[in-house]
Amino acid sequence: MSGISQSLDATFQAATANFAASLTEKQRREFRGCSRKEVEDAIRDIETRLASQRRQRSMQRIAKFVEGMDQLGKVVEVFVNVNSTVAFVWGPIKFVLLVSLLGPRAWVETLDCLVDTYAEIGDFLPSLSQYENLLANHPDIGIYLQKYYCDVLEFHRKALAVFSRPSWKTVFHSAWRTFKTQFGPILTKLKQHRELLSDEKLTATIADVRQSVRSIEDKVGELSRHLQRLHIIDNEEAARRHREDLIGKRQFVLSKLDPPDYYCDLERASNQRWNSASGGWIEADTAFDLWVDTTMIQSRALYLTGIPGTGKTILASRVVQHLQQLQERGNPTGCPFLLLYFFFKHHQPDKRGFVPMLLSLLSQAVFQDEVLLDLVYQRCIRVDQQRIRSASLLRELAELVLEAQSICFVVVDALDECAGDQSVTAEDAQGQVIDWLESLMRHSQPRNHEASSGPSDRCIRLLISGQRNGLLERRLGHWPTVQVDSSLSHMNDIKTYCEAESLRIQQKFSAAEDARLGIVGKVTSTAKGMFLYAKVVLSNLLIQPTRGHFKRELREENFPKGMEQAYERVAVHILEGPDESQSDLARRILNLVLCAERPLFWKEIQARFCIDVQSETADLDFRLLEPAKKYCGALIEVGQKDLSGSPGSEPDDLVELVHETARMYLIQTGRFHLADLHADLAIFCAQYLSSAPFNPDMGKPAVTVYCRTGYYGFLDYAAANWWKHARQTECSKDTTILTTVAKLADALNPQDETATANTATDITAVRTQIHQIPGDGRDWEDAFPIEARVKLVRAGLEPLLAHANTESSADLEEISHLYGRVAYKCSKPWCYFFQTGFETASARGHHVRQHERPFRCGSDGCPSSQIGFATESELSRHTERVHSEAIPVQFPSGMRSNLNIFKAAREGKLDLIQELVTGGTSVNVQQKDGSTPLFLAARAGNYQVCRWLLEHGAKTDTRCTRETITALWAAVANDDLEIASLLIVDHGADISVHDSTGATMRVLMERSRCTRIPERFPLEFWLSGNPGKKGPGNMRPDVPNGQATTSSQALRDQQMKLMLLERQNKKRLQDLASGAGPQYRRQRPPFAGQINSQKPPAGL
Repeated sequence: MSGISQSLDATFQAATANFAASLTEKQRREFRGCSRKEVEDAIRDIETRLASQRRQRSMQRIAKFVEGMDQLGKVVEVFVNVNSTVAFVWGPIKFVLLVSLLGPRAWVETLDCLVDTYAEIGDFLPSLSQYENLLANHPDIGIYLQKYYCDVLEFHRKALAVFSRPSWKTVFHSAWRTFKTQFGPILTKLKQHRELLSDEKLTATIADVRQSVRSIEDKVGELSRHLQRLHIIDNEEAARRHREDLIGKRQFVLSKLDPPDYYCDLERASNQRWNSASGGWIEADTAFDLWVDTTMIQSRALYLTGIPGTGKTILASRVVQHLQQLQERGNPTGCPFLLLYFFFKHHQPDKRGFVPMLLSLLSQAVFQDEVLLDLVYQRCIRVDQQRIRSASLLRELAELVLEAQSICFVVVDALDECAGDQSVTAEDAQGQVIDWLESLMRHSQPRNHEASSGPSDRCIRLLISGQRNGLLERRLGHWPTVQVDSSLSHMNDIKTYCEAESLRIQQKFSAAEDARLGIVGKVTSTAKGMFLYAKVVLSNLLIQPTRGHFKRELREENFPKGMEQAYERVAVHILEGPDESQSDLARRILNLVLCAERPLFWKEIQARFCIDVQSETADLDFRLLEPAKKYCGALIEVGQKDLSGSPGSEPDDLVELVHETARMYLIQTGRFHLADLHADLAIFCAQYLSSAPFNPDMGKPAVTVYCRTGYYGFLDYAAANWWKHARQTECSKDTTILTTVAKLADALNPQDETATANTATDITAVRTQIHQIPGDGRDWEDAFPIEARVKLVRAGLEPLLAHANTESSADLEEISHLYGRVAYKCSKPWCYFFQTGFETASARGHHVRQHERPFRCGSDGCPSSQIGFATESELSRHTERVHSEAIPVQFPSGMRSNLNIFKAAREGKLDLIQELVTGGTSVNVQQKDGSTPLFLAARAGNYQVCRWLLEHGAKTDTRCTRETITALWAAVANDDLEIASLLIVDHGADISVHDSTGATMRVLMERSRCTRIPERFPLEFWLSGNPGKKGPGNMRPDVPNGQATTSSQALRDQQMKLMLLERQNKKRLQDLASGAGPQYRRQRPPFAGQINSQKPPAGL
């Protein structure tokens, strides 16, 4: 065997091995021995079954593909020593054909989709038998067969992902839509392979092969290099379009779902591990090892429990990261899996209920599975945000997502902190979560790779962690359990931590070795499994200012006997120390941290110290010079969060309490009164947001001045959360606070000019008023619109921040320290991106349009799949007008002569137009004023009529003689994006048209106040409107290579590039259709949706 043949042999073997590795064990066994005869027998069985049900289908459409695969196998065997290579083609064909028929009668459409796709591939398979002799003598050409084979395997790998998915019928449309997007580039490559093999130059070379072996080798080499360049270009372009489409869909889904920042909880818990090995013992635990092993049927649930402070959350983060590593390097069983997690937080309203958990799980799923992304996206584009966030709809959607996975790991931490809303008790809320998760496990099929790996296999692995609170013990006590606080490995982990920290203490205070060992022994024995105890005690010892203070803490009467005493020693040190100013600063920091609705950035706390709402100024000289831990010691934890996500950017410090038990201690001991803290912060925020620097009438120069002083450093928190604090004050006994909060709330509401001065004497009325503040941020914004004030400030702040990201001067660097490095944020206080923001203004603009037009068309290629609609009714009207099939209307024969094509075009009677044209009426007939049926249909907004007329020869640019305007002019005048796109993109309408007064399309758009068309075709697209000048969308058939005559400046515009790409791809499809027969011409061009469609936010 020649070197080339050996190389090809190895390549075929590698391709087959890689494909086999993606299969289940059962699939490998069944596919390995499959033959053409079995496939043909299966096809005949399908035909017989359908005929008996009166659902006959033309299965002959697949014959060309079957023959092509048979020839591929025979030709390969001539010169490559490969056995059963094509068996991995026959096996998947038989599998997907048979599976596609499972289910009710209506699912015969899946078989149609599949057979049509095989027919398309068959059209691009050449007759390989004619190349047998050539391939035997010149194995170089075998590279094309190798590429054919690899592409077919790739096609089947993706097809199996559709039909092997559990509950595949539930997500079929989303899975098939995703598959079609991936199938387009494969089809393109198959076409290229055929063109290169049948190239006339190659044919000529084949004829001269006997005269010059060297010549054919050079030609094959040249064609191979050409093929490689084409593949690289096409693959890069397809990957770019696909990536942009996924990014756009994910951002839309996140905007609609508005989930809590679940990723930050994982990140903060992971960062709290004192070293990389901490918590590693869980991975070696027997119960955990059985739970991770998906081949073990009985170990589908795991309960991680322990007393408060044992470190369950940190262990849960360890579990999640271990599973993430398994995802990255591949599950040992060979099956990919979904990983979802959620950390309940009792003190954070957006993380303590069933709905926040569902929002987080769904948001994670769309980043791991493209089919699930499409499934969730299709739901989100059809309903408003309030409905999509309802518990019933979220529950239904989450169940669909989980049922469509073969293996799914779900990790739920701190379930004991689940409290729900005020309408249910904490026990009911926790029970609801357990009921739902257990129902999912009951309905999932255990995986047994030896016994069953069919499309119904489904396995959900569930881990719940929480402290023993009675309910969890009753409901989860029978699960396999890891008792953290009694685990010897956990105790050793605590001891190792104490050893490391004691060395630092010994070094700082020059302590004797006996003293160090005594500390380790005392802390380890007293901790009783509470990692938190060891952390607080050792941290408190480490921050003592002198050896005297250190020794005092070690005295028997001062050394803490438990968690509460550990907190007490820290509180005494930081709140009752000799330095009153230091203690006051610590108390003020804790005031904020204790009642904050989310963890505060250190720069936000600094801003609060600098801002004086009475004088409406900010003084940066009041910024604290020491880090937060210096003031509050072991009571707080300082993590980091990078909002910008930019390479090289420094994350911001994030301050929160070390544990929920610290909050309980500080409040229950009476050191802090939570209601008063909420009232103080509500008053400050309300005064702050209604102060002069937020006055809507303030000019941009004045805003810029305030920006530089740091006055807006508390904006992100105050605007999004002040009303939450106000709601907490209704139980306050301080009537002055209640009255002040009510008055300030009224001051922020420009819609209500009614004075409330008299309510100060009626406390009941004040409480009622505060109680009526909406409990959802969207409702709050409707009642008390703060967005205008936010936009005012951001307009002045954004240029400074954008500059700060590119400059290194001290002044600009100061701006970024005050406000962070994210310049472009959403202006709606309730939105997820209000704080996280975007890298560019254009990305933010695209997001804002999603708020303004939250309903999108779900049809691939439709302009409204990107532009969207403001209301659900507008979307419904669009769907009915553009995407519904015309319903035939029966007219009495006597009426037909009284109707004409012009009236039918105006009234949208497509069936009558079809009848008239079939009877001989021209689609280009004109009335006296020159108007055509196309013009009249465009002016009336009858999309289906316009499309049919254009497909049947209607001239695009016929002008109405009275006003010298065209169908495109009529569409633009109505701001009809769908018809305008149809005319420009699909049929090259002239965009330089002007009316009898000389007004251009651009003038017309401004005059008509168009809003939808300019988003797809910006004003620059229409050029100057000079007569005879064509825009890039006007691709005329007589222009070589489908190119338009445009200025280079216009071509540089991104929107015009988009139009060029669409037009070029459409032309490619038309070229293919011309040689593929009428069956191919009926197919919808797959490229439109890929190009017309559009980075996950930082932290996600």
